[in-house]
Amino acid sequence: MRPDAYQALLSGALKGRYQQFAPASQVQMKIGPIPTIINSELKVANNTGFKMVGFDAGQASNAILGQNEFNRFFFSFHSLKYKGWTEFIDGVIGDAREISKVEPKFILAYSLQYLDEFVWEDNRSYDAKLFFRESEYLPNDIFDSSILEYSLSLDKKYKDRAYLDRIAVNVNDQINRNKLITVIHNMTFVLKESELLPFDALLESPAFKENMDYAHNVNKDTLKAILTDEVCEMICLI
Repeated sequence: MRPDAYQALLSGALKGRYQQFAPASQVQMKIGPIPTIINSELKVANNTGFKMVGFDAGQASNAILGQNEFNRFFFSFHSLKYKGWTEFIDGVIGDAREISKVEPKFILAYSLQYLDEFVWEDNRSYDAKLFFRESEYLPNDIFDSSILEYSLSLDKKYKDRAYLDRIAVNVNDQINRNKLITVIHNMTFVLKESELLPFDALLESPAFKENMDYAHNVNKDTLKAILTDEVCEMICLI
């Protein structure tokens, strides 16, 4: 991927939707043997990716990240002001169509990830029972702990299409003593060699939109399975 090739989209097809473009760099450090670091070596690789940001009322509202990695590169499309599934997925597909036109590329896998963050500001001490419900996705002893770093990854199938389902739940203290509760749910569809398509063709394939809709619905069902009704009402799930 040539990151600088995507900057022209800001004055072209994505003009008005994105206003800021920044190249990315990677820093690698090799440390010498302990106790000395005299032999430490710092390498900076420039132009390894890019970040494109769109703003709404002066605040970042959406972003596209592109990153080169060894033998591959990836793109991610982010909503920072999520208003609903239809608006989000239509925007992502539209943005991805323009990204796909810059350089030819085949897609090996794609995913949908939700990140939900909650801050416990109640005067009552943190009580996991007020936030989480008993669920097959969570260990039972979370209700006896005020700190949690937990993840579960399972390989599954949907209509003979393989995907990886991962949920991560973290409960940590903040400096102001409030609790930060983070729930991350990711579903990644890995394509078979016979299923590989160019980026633009994948976006138009019925399976892509069907898989994304399915992942969205699974996310809602997963959150309903682990969060109490009160929390689900707060985020408009019920």
